[in-house]
Formats: sequence, structure tokens, C-alpha cells
Amino acid sequence: MLAIGYNVVDTSFAKSKGILVANIPSYGTDSVAQMVFAHILNLTQRVEYHSGTVKNGKWTENNDFCYCDFPLIELKNLTLGIIGAGRIGQATASLGFAFGMKVIAYDVIPPKSLLPGLEMKEI
Repeated sequence: MLAIGYNVVDTSFAKSKGILVANIPSYGTDSVAQMVFAHILNLTQRVEYHSGTVKNGKWTENNDFCYCDFPLIELKNLTLGIIGAGRIGQATASLGFAFGMKVIAYDVIPPKSLLPGLEMKEI
């Protein structure tokens, strides 16, 4: 059975049989944070839509050198809110900082170690 956690494993049974159960807590951290920004960029830049219209010739039919159907949204100075400030949340925050965003986070159990600049909020 494939999973990241061990919530699908009968740990009591495994322990009774002397079977060690473990996981890799940092597995997927960076790839999940990257996927968050793939979606953010798709929503703000409409990458898929723009690619499709360019492939369908809309840019070549345009009289202007610059073509876009929607205003592009700059991420710099926007606020990114993250729920969960663990490994994945902080990796996502790091990418947000790279884009010049203000980053705020909430976590039921605030982490012991916090990325510099990450502002924790109460809900």
C-alpha cells in the first residue's frame, strides 16, 4: 500500500509482531510547495488559457505587439495566506517570499522553528 503517512497501517498489529513502522516526514515537501505555486501562477497569469489561444493563432491575429485577454496579476506585495506552518507550509512560504509576497500563516500547533519573516496569525 502506497502512502506518505502511516495512518493506513495497523500500527498496534505491527508492533505486536515486532514490525517497525516509519515514514519519511520530508517526502514531497518541495514538490507540493512547487505545485501550490504552479496553481497560483496558472490562476494569476492564466497560463493554460493564454497558451491555448496563442496556439490557436489569436496572437498572430492581434494588431498589437503585446497580446493578452486578461490583466496579469503581479504577485509582488500581495499577501499569501497559508493554513498549516509545518514543512510544506514553510516551503510554500519560502517561495512566496521569493516572489516578493507578504506571507502569513496559521497553525493549530505553531511550529518550534519558524522561517524568518513568516508571520503567524490567530484565526
